[in-house]
Amino acid sequence: MRKRPQFGYIVEAPIGWGDLLAFACELDERSRFDTLWLTDSLCAKPPDAPKLEAWTALAAIAQATSRLRLGLIVSGNAFRHPAVLAKIVTTLDHRGTPPEFVEWVEEQRSKAA
Repeated sequence: MRKRPQFGYIVEAPIGWGDLLAFACELDERSRFDTLWLTDSLCAKPPDAPKLEAWTALAAIAQATSRLRLGLIVSGNAFRHPAVLAKIVTTLDHRGTPPEFVEWVEEQRSKAA
């Protein structure tokens, strides 16, 4: 059987929490997008623009959506201790649709042990 193509949406622009949540819910309920991706950066451009912490935003979006797969384009490994990042990712994994690189984080954690 032929599998249909999948499409994802990347949110890179500075966006506040209310707008991001509304957008994620709209994608989840009324679009054919399969995935929603956020960027992980501590600094916004311009500096006074809203910039949410990416993993926290994913966790909050996960509780408000049911269909979309969620992930980060790149997770800044210098921002968080590897053990803390592994715990963040495995906690988010309980939603049932984990970020795309959960397997990679688990592999890295097992190598470090």
